[in-house]
Amino acid sequence: MSSLIVVGVDGSLGGERALRWAVSWAERTGASIRAVMGWEYPSLALMPPPLGMPIPPEERMEEASGSALAEVVEPIRSTTDVEIDAVVRHGRAARVLLDEAEDASLLVVGTRGRGGLAGVLLGSVSRKVAAAAPCPVAVIPEVADLVLDGPVVVGVDGSSGSLAALRWAGEATDGPIEALHVFEYPFGPEYAVDGFEWDDPQELGEKLLAQSVIEALDDRPGVTQRAVKGDPRQVMVDAGQRASMIVVGARGTDGLAGVLGSITTGVASAAPVPVVVVPDR
Repeated sequence: MSSLIVVGVDGSLGGERALRWAVSWAERTGASIRAVMGWEYPSLALMPPPLGMPIPPEERMEEASGSALAEVVEPIRSTTDVEIDAVVRHGRAARVLLDEAEDASLLVVGTRGRGGLAGVLLGSVSRKVAAAAPCPVAVIPEVADLVLDGPVVVGVDGSSGSLAALRWAGEATDGPIEALHVFEYPFGPEYAVDGFEWDDPQELGEKLLAQSVIEALDDRPGVTQRAVKGDPRQVMVDAGQRASMIVVGARGTDGLAGVLGSITTGVASAAPVPVVVVPDR
């Protein structure tokens, strides 16, 4: 998968961690990296006197942002052969990243950026880009160790998004994949896969998994399937304890276009490993 990875860098520890993970991924895949920082004037600078503050010239803002980006990029660039371009653009961070990712195969962000509050589900930038990006989005957690070894866990619910997640995982790794379906009983989702009747939820989940894996991965070796009862968010997060990453669709069977699914949001917020959110378009 030789391609371009776009990484959101905002001067926070989360942005630096996202860049370091992206470099490790690029070293395995042969990709190049575009480290992107968006800047905008502080709200107070746009208010009328006496509350407003002097507005620095745009050139000075560009220069300051470029320096902040270089402080993160240069130490990492010196340790790798991966090509890393640094891009500074005026605009809201989410919009800038979405624009820069138009030609990317992967967009990488931290769970929370500068000013993010611990305990908040997902930072606003991470949530917006994961919901609207034209390519898969890797959300990198604030943990000490980020290793690429271990199985890739893929959440499967029968939706087109989960099928896209399975396909992406099959293309992105030669290693083991665990296709995981989580059902809640007596309450459960309305499955998007045709031909199944609501009977035994365990059997239904196993059938859904089998059909989804065949449709998305054909006879690819190294794929295990597991259907379990529980809260989807918690089961997926627990599965991440022994995985290298979790891959999910942007929206499940009842998701709304342009809105990140609640289960996807919950998993990306709490998982101990990177969560890759794959669009179904």
